[in-house]
Amino acid sequence: MNKGAATILMDIIKDGYEEEKEHAVKCIWELSFDKSIKEEFKGDNRLRQLLGELQSSSRESISKAADGAMWQIGAEEGLDNDSSRAEIRSGGGRKGSVMLSYHWADQQVALKVADSLRKRGYKVWMDIDNMEGSTLQAMAEAVQNASVVLVFMSERYKLSQNCRSEAEYAFSLKKKIVPLLTQRAYKPDGWLGMIKGTKLFFDFSGKYPYDQKLTDLAKELGELQVRS
Repeated sequence: MNKGAATILMDIIKDGYEEEKEHAVKCIWELSFDKSIKEEFKGDNRLRQLLGELQSSSRESISKAADGAMWQIGAEEGLDNDSSRAEIRSGGGRKGSVMLSYHWADQQVALKVADSLRKRGYKVWMDIDNMEGSTLQAMAEAVQNASVVLVFMSERYKLSQNCRSEAEYAFSLKKKIVPLLTQRAYKPDGWLGMIKGTKLFFDFSGKYPYDQKLTDLAKELGELQVRS
């Protein structure tokens, strides 16, 4: 940023080839996780205009990246208008639910955990259509409605900008976060390590019997108001 990267990235977004635009937007999204850079981007009208134009791009990967970058720059801003609220209510989960935050590659274990928790009487919300195909506004509402957020930790989760936006939003709202390990021997570091902190985590990587870990998880959730 100190070397003028923002201007270069905006020039690429404006005049680059489609693939170049996509990478430039993702770079903007990644940079916006830094609070000081986020504030700089928030006040840059040219950048916001360029990203806004790409939100309607015919190339889905670009429009999704632009959505993500715009949401991260504005964070919870944009959730107050009536149209957003109507859209959110259609997919934002129920009050007091257990929300599952996972990378699409770990969807099968997430589905298994969700089904097991529902059978035990818990209210569960998860996006089974891959969060990257859904609105970030809907994700934000789901986080807001959740009593607890289960974070399915893996290297893939850490590298996903979508997952990071989701987890950091839950953290910023001081939601109870319960980490679940899905990648054997993985040790979270960086931003994911900070969110995990010293929290007790539950190993669903296959190292231990599933039923045993589910019972342990249910005990952790037992005192929360997350039952149907």
